[in-house]
Amino acid sequence: KQWYQRRVRGRLVEDEERVNYERRMGRNWLQDLAKIKSTYVKEYISDADCIILVFKEPFHIKDGVKHNNWYYEASVSISVGILLCALNNVGLVTVTSTPMNRL
Repeated sequence: KQWYQRRVRGRLVEDEERVNYERRMGRNWLQDLAKIKSTYVKEYISDADCIILVFKEPFHIKDGVKHNNWYYEASVSISVGILLCALNNVGLVTVTSTPMNRL
């Protein structure tokens, strides 16, 4: 478990978040994040008892032909919202991390 969570934290989240902080986020955004002491370091990922990864699939390939998956953004957003509400409803605490990445 710990190896997996360290790998997700380092390679999937923190590496991409570092790019966000260094290149993508504007000065105002960074100033606002500084007020709440937010950085690209996401220690909670390796400290958590469990992590859930959610990916979007904008298209799929069947028999060598690319097919678009329509409404995937809305479907993923609604599904994750329901999941977060259900987890909260049973007394679990959740923290989301949404790096703007290339995946």
